[in-house]
Amino acid sequence: MKNDFCLIFDMDGTLWDATGSILNSANEVLEKEKGWKDYLDLDTLSRVMGLEIEEIANIYFPELEQEEKMDLIYKVMDNENLYLSKHGGILYPNVESTLQILSQKYDLMIVTNAQEGYTDAMYQSHGLKKYFTDELTYGETMKPKGQNISLIKRLIILGIRKKIKMLANSLRFLLCMQAMALGMSKIMIKRLIHSKNY
Repeated sequence: MKNDFCLIFDMDGTLWDATGSILNSANEVLEKEKGWKDYLDLDTLSRVMGLEIEEIANIYFPELEQEEKMDLIYKVMDNENLYLSKHGGILYPNVESTLQILSQKYDLMIVTNAQEGYTDAMYQSHGLKKYFTDELTYGETMKPKGQNISLIKRLIILGIRKKIKMLANSLRFLLCMQAMALGMSKIMIKRLIHSKNY
């Protein structure tokens, strides 16, 4: 029988090191889109790991207008997901065996500042999906990791969830179903998800 709470993991620096693959995929796009050969290096990449998408765009492309920065960063991240799903990253030692043991006692979840699809890329390249019950990314909620964890806590405070345990369905589906059962409109649900006051 599993415990009544889940363990929440970050990805980069916790489960794997994907910097080599991220660097290759980013430079691939930047050369194609802008003609910038080997524009990024590992130093620059290490400075942005764990940051929100807008912050990364500002560091990568300080000379570009905001709209162009964001357009380019989303192209970089789309290619990153494709590249990582094929090539993966480097799992840290004993990660899979540890996840296997922990998943027998706890529900495991990933909360990360990464773009939507990043967790799926790791699952596909390394076969780790079977250990995790859910994930929540910055790209899905447009909120940083800390606020996404607060969202989970808020669900508990509202009585929507009795424990931090992510179901097989996504958090958004769970939130919508439970909130509708409590009589909240879809507009109220959307406001809750996008509110900074949780």
